[in-house]
Amino acid sequence: MSDETIRFTAKMKGDSEVIRLLNRYPQKIGRTLDSLVKQEARGLAVELARNTRPFGFSDKAKQRGEKAVAGDINRVFAVPSDAFEKTKPADPAAADRFWANIQNRRFSKAQKALQASKSPWKDLPVGRLDPKLHQQSRTGRNANVKRKRPAQIVTSAKSLDSYITKIQKRVGFAKGSWINAAKAIGGKVRGTAQWVTRHKLAPGTATVKTGDKPSVTLVNTLDYIEQVSTAKGIELALQVAAGRLRKALSTSLKVRLPTRRTGPCGEQVDLPAPGKMPNLIEDRLASLLAAWIDSNRPDEFPDSSAIPVHVANRDELRSRPCIVLATSEAKRVPAMPNTARIKLDIHLFSQIDDTPAETHAQWAAALGDMLRDKTAIRAALDSNTFVLHDLIARETGTTPDEARGRESVLSYEAVVSAV
Repeated sequence: MSDETIRFTAKMKGDSEVIRLLNRYPQKIGRTLDSLVKQEARGLAVELARNTRPFGFSDKAKQRGEKAVAGDINRVFAVPSDAFEKTKPADPAAADRFWANIQNRRFSKAQKALQASKSPWKDLPVGRLDPKLHQQSRTGRNANVKRKRPAQIVTSAKSLDSYITKIQKRVGFAKGSWINAAKAIGGKVRGTAQWVTRHKLAPGTATVKTGDKPSVTLVNTLDYIEQVSTAKGIELALQVAAGRLRKALSTSLKVRLPTRRTGPCGEQVDLPAPGKMPNLIEDRLASLLAAWIDSNRPDEFPDSSAIPVHVANRDELRSRPCIVLATSEAKRVPAMPNTARIKLDIHLFSQIDDTPAETHAQWAAALGDMLRDKTAIRAALDSNTFVLHDLIARETGTTPDEARGRESVLSYEAVVSAV
């Protein structure tokens, strides 16, 4: 891996289970090693795209990306009305002169009026939107904008809106670089979305080697790909892609998944139907994690009588303060039997009258620190019938609401197997 290129190579080791089964059942499998390697690489590329920001292929993921783009651009550029409102408290007369010149399209005079004022923005340039300022401002860890004040006052709000719309059309470009790498392998690429595949020029490709030791190397030359990827996301993509290959092999061998398992006392227990499995896994995750939070509450927290832990719908009535675990969108992982991806929101509620903002913030921080200790969570939750593969943090936010009370939401995506 270099500073500008990420490469992943898919190949089969001679002592792997896939190779042994391929050698043992060549007639039943009916697949060449070349085709299996290509399939694994295509699946890996799709999963790498899924785990590149904005995470997922849903319309909500696209909307999150578009919202982030608009927010970044609005931190770089301000419109004249913003400058007027910023100047008015410090220098009302100068603010009026600035606005009059803007209204009459005398932009150079508007610039001079602002410079001569006591406005905190008096050093900002006034003029046509300069896209370079946006690119230069993307200095955040995820190639986002961290500016405290704008870099320019643009003379046209319409041009700012047009620029935002133009850049929003690039959402999914980084994902598209992995999809283009998958397309370069050949064969059909499945399981993605149009807003990702539309980016035909995203810089992704692949090199394919055939023969006795076939391999496929995915090559991504996007200069900011590392800023929109996470180590955990890449690890999850590798796991899911390997699972897809195992499933393809078992399908070729016509291997049926077990319908029964051995219970703790040696008895045979029926497994639930595949369609019901995600919801059962969802319920089990919520109940196990709620019990773990309750029994391992941080020192900053009062006891369970003061802050109880519930598994419930967010909107159900309950006493406050409290912690509520709410799960949704449980979906099967196609490549991994009895496994589901689950959206998990952990809500911390408190009453504004009884709990100061500082105390609520302290509780929320302690809860977040607690849930970052995945090793401890796995040690407590994992068993012969339940495995927490990952708990991926997504978004965290606190909302004060005078009617309902203060609420912090810690959002996660869990990948769980259970029987």
